[in-house]
This record gives sequence, structure tokens and C-alpha cells, in this order.
Amino acid sequence: MKKISAIATMLVLLAACAVVMAQSRPRVTASIPFEFGVGNKVLPAGKYTIRNVSSSSPVMVITSLDNKEIVNVNTQTASSLRSSSRTKLIFRRYGSQYFLAQVWFAGEQDGTDFPTSKAERRARKAPAGRHLAQNDAEPEYVTILVE
Repeated sequence: MKKISAIATMLVLLAACAVVMAQSRPRVTASIPFEFGVGNKVLPAGKYTIRNVSSSSPVMVITSLDNKEIVNVNTQTASSLRSSSRTKLIFRRYGSQYFLAQVWFAGEQDGTDFPTSKAERRARKAPAGRHLAQNDAEPEYVTILVE
């Protein structure tokens, strides 16, 4: 009987921890002033919410505030030696094309790294001028700080 009681207590504690972790999942709402690529989709400028599907999932969901645009992207963890002081979105820019690269949440050492899409690889290969030999273009990094 004591064994069943101990198991029941552990299950209740595990359920409580899962609820707390689900509630503490980072989420950010940001105003992005330019059209940008993420996954296999190009999203218009506007306000977006970015969040994890769950605390244990690498999938991030980007949703426009009007719910007209929704993208699920399988991501990887990006790590830093220091916690991020601010929540921020980092984009790679090639000419006039922007691609979501990373999301960092304030107070966390782990961020989110978005994969390079086919469209971004094409933008990287696009000729920047009239040079005969063209290497991959280096992106400019654009950071949006979020309150």
C-alpha cells in the first residue's frame, strides 16, 4: 500500500512539474518591419508571436497576430557562454531579403537556431555585382530587440 501511495505521489509531482514547465515556456511578440523568410515560407512585415510547441520540442511556431500566417519550423539549440541580456530576433540579410536566423530570450543561455532554407541558399548565391567569379555572399546580421 505504501508503494502505491509513493507512486501516486510521484505521478502528481511529475504532473505539477509538467504544468509549471508548460507555463514557463518562452514566448515573444515582436513587430518585424520587413518581409522575411522562415522555413519554406515568406512572411509579410507585421506583428508576430514566436514560441516553442512544447518545452521538450525543437519545433517553433511563428504566428501573425491576426492568425493569417502560421509557420512551424524544426529548429536547433544555439548556446552561448552568457545569458542573453535582452530578448532578440536575429535575421540574416542578403540585399533586400531577410531570413530569421536565431531567437534569444532574456536571461537564457540557450537560444534557437533556424535552419537555412532553399530560398536563403539561393539568395546567398545570387550575384552581388558583375564579377566573373562570385563566392557566396556574406550576410549582414540585423537584430530586433524585443521589450
